[in-house]
Amino acid sequence: EEIQKAIMSKCERIGVLADIIELKAHFKKHHDTGTKAKHSVKLHLFSNVGDFVAEHTDWEIMNALHESLRTLETEIKRKKSKLAD
Repeated sequence: EEIQKAIMSKCERIGVLADIIELKAHFKKHHDTGTKAKHSVKLHLFSNVGDFVAEHTDWEIMNALHESLRTLETEIKRKKSKLAD
């Protein structure tokens, strides 16, 4: 539920910049060491501006998710500014 809430919140912000067609999210748990495990989050966003991919790995799944979402937003802003020039 927390993951879905974070994704929806960021998609609302990204939706102002570009029309989101589809967002695919892949989560992977790896490198189990005792009680901790590393998590990878890979996001693939399709929009009217283009396709964007962001992937981050962290010991906390929410940190990896937030970094991936932040990267997507940054890349979309960068692409929009290039298109505006």
